[in-house]
Amino acid sequence: MALTSELHSSPHHTNPRLWRVAQTLGLLGLALLGAFLPSSTAGTSLGLVALFLSAALLLPSLWALRVWREPFVGWGLLLFAYIGVHSLWMSWTHAQPVSLLGGYSELWRVPVLLAVFALARNTEVFWRALVTGAIVLSGMYWLNLAGLPVTGSNASYFEVRRISAPLGLLAVGWIALERSFTSARPWAMRSVALFMAMTTIFAIEGRTGHLSLVALSALAGWIYFQGRWRWLCMLLLPLAIGLLSMNSKAVQNRMGDTLTIMQKKTDSTEVRSAELRKAFYTTGLEIVLDHPWMGVGYDGIPAAYEERISRRVAAGEFSPPYAQKPYSRPPNLHNEYLMQWAGGGLPALILLLGWMASPLLTKGHSPSTRRVLAGLILLFGLGCLFNSWLLDFTPGHIFTVLIAWQLSGRYRQQHPATHPGKSA
Repeated sequence: MALTSELHSSPHHTNPRLWRVAQTLGLLGLALLGAFLPSSTAGTSLGLVALFLSAALLLPSLWALRVWREPFVGWGLLLFAYIGVHSLWMSWTHAQPVSLLGGYSELWRVPVLLAVFALARNTEVFWRALVTGAIVLSGMYWLNLAGLPVTGSNASYFEVRRISAPLGLLAVGWIALERSFTSARPWAMRSVALFMAMTTIFAIEGRTGHLSLVALSALAGWIYFQGRWRWLCMLLLPLAIGLLSMNSKAVQNRMGDTLTIMQKKTDSTEVRSAELRKAFYTTGLEIVLDHPWMGVGYDGIPAAYEERISRRVAAGEFSPPYAQKPYSRPPNLHNEYLMQWAGGGLPALILLLGWMASPLLTKGHSPSTRRVLAGLILLFGLGCLFNSWLLDFTPGHIFTVLIAWQLSGRYRQQHPATHPGKSA
């Protein structure tokens, strides 16, 4: 479909020429954002630039939407403001620089993303690009599994994406599954969902992705079955995924790493992911218990962590290599809940939980949108147990972009003056 066919007449408060230019930029941004969201930070950034240029040309229309009334927007802006004020206060009391607001930029981008999605005539261009990008990324993982060269350095390319890629692929699969019930080609959408799931199980060594798929299958059993079948399927579907996963070398490798935390300590100098995370979580919990109300400051986490690791080493409770740099002074705790609580105290944790839950708790969604939101929040919420996903570029953007897209449909219905063919 040509780009011009996607454009629509401008509302009365927007210059028609600017409206057409903004819509063209918006469609380009949506296409780039969808195609690169799960796989490329550079491509995602280009898409965001195009969308923000589009937004700059549509300020009157953006203002008319009043998106700041959306709880997801409000909670996010409150959390962003709290991080800024708290960091400024802690920098004065501890002489530490305020340097991390840029890492939480997703929080203030949400209102712009929501408004741009709401003003677009047809966001199917975003969905088609998203599915295409996810299929391409999945195909690259399968080629890598087969030992074929995909990039200049296969190992580094796929290693840095093994945590974030499953979030994008499973999110696409979940949305495709939901859309299959209203699609003219339901088996095409279900095939996409199956392909995303199989890629996560067999082609990606991502422990978070494996656990997320199990949780998502349980949610599918609860949502898509009724009566007695609901409880049975909520148990049987995760069991089936678990049994299937036993045949995956990727799953076996990650399980082997996980089981190292149950083994007796040795003098090995090899760093294991599970052991490292165990150190992050136990030490992070110590920080939280020592400073539950206001935390130690986001910039103060590395120093607080190193201090406690040193105590444990002195007491003979901890041994190398996890007590040596850089592991003794991590920039984050690989758990978003611990990060917020340790850095900003209990208020930050409450704001984070409120922000994540607000889309699902807001009234007015269609049943289909509510089901999609439930899956996206489950994926992101579970991933935040094992990673600092709000702080990480790709997971944070996947979550905020997809939630903004889902929320935007209601604004097209509530504000007819700002959407196609219904100008005053």
